[in-house]
Amino acid sequence: PSARQVEQVLGETARRSLAVYLGLVHLTDDGKAAIPPPHIERAVIPAIEDDSLGHTVIVAPPGSAKTNTMIAACAWWLGTDSSQHIAYVCNSGPKAVERSLVVRDLVERHSMYRKVFPGVEPDKSRGWAQDAWTLKRKNFTDKNPSFNAVGTSGDILGARVHRFVFDDIADDENMKTDLQRKQLRLRLEQTYLTRMDDPVRQRAIMIGTRWHEDDPIQWAI
Repeated sequence: PSARQVEQVLGETARRSLAVYLGLVHLTDDGKAAIPPPHIERAVIPAIEDDSLGHTVIVAPPGSAKTNTMIAACAWWLGTDSSQHIAYVCNSGPKAVERSLVVRDLVERHSMYRKVFPGVEPDKSRGWAQDAWTLKRKNFTDKNPSFNAVGTSGDILGARVHRFVFDDIADDENMKTDLQRKQLRLRLEQTYLTRMDDPVRQRAIMIGTRWHEDDPIQWAI
């Protein structure tokens, strides 16, 4: 087969498989192809791909590639359906924005991403900020951003969300007292999950490391 034919086959496979997409499009921090490690490919990626599981909790230690995998999942989801609304929540606004910028730059600038998902285009007239941005879609009346990045103290009221990613929202600081832990649980219940109103497409995935026996992971389980 020619190089073009191989590229076409890889692109078609990447649209169906998050693991193939990850290895084809993404790079590790040291610039190597982000081939998923065995624990990610066997356990984490199948859970992310299977929307029939509903809300999902993934517990993993630091350095296990869970954040990079979820960043890739967000770009992959939007590639497969650019009408989706994704909210990415971290324990701080700056961390959430870091994730947002990776996904946004992939969509806008990465040549291989654009070959895999040629129909995905920025809609800068509707917003292209660091923390919230929009892709072109058929529904011109949809006022919600395609991607919204916030810290646990951030506000997304008014935004309708199909997919939430909660990425290490607990840390040593916000798990110190009973009051802090209760406040974070209330934000999950009353501020974030109330933004989901599509029973067909809605899903939340929480990834993280355990910080306390009464942390958000325990609440989610």
